[in-house]
Amino acid sequence: MRKYQIITAAIAALGAVGLPTAAMPAAQASTSVVVYACGMAGNWQCPAVRPGEVGFGALWDIAGLRWTHWTGGSAYGAGKYWLGPGVGYRADIALTDVQHHGRQRYFKNALITAHGHRAVHLWYGSNHGAVGWWKA
Repeated sequence: MRKYQIITAAIAALGAVGLPTAAMPAAQASTSVVVYACGMAGNWQCPAVRPGEVGFGALWDIAGLRWTHWTGGSAYGAGKYWLGPGVGYRADIALTDVQHHGRQRYFKNALITAHGHRAVHLWYGSNHGAVGWWKA
């Protein structure tokens, strides 16, 4: 019985310091605006707040993200934008246009910018039945 009480107390303590959004019950998770961070994981997979990486497709992502701003209306960060194996550069990302999927609020638009490179406009959602990141 004592062992059970210690484990229960440890779990409660972890909850008090905050678990990632993915580990929260749906009612709590729906209050945060997320970005769907797994571009090829399937429909509406990997909702995340301030993720270290956002995948857009096979070998196409922005990784090593450091977020400078994250609110209910927009998010800004920077990381390395990867276009394929060994092909990448430092870039900024801006997430905007909050939408709803069920009870979950999410950023629909992503803008990736970098000095000396063309801006990349992306949107997340359903396109002819397939859900994922799409070039605008």
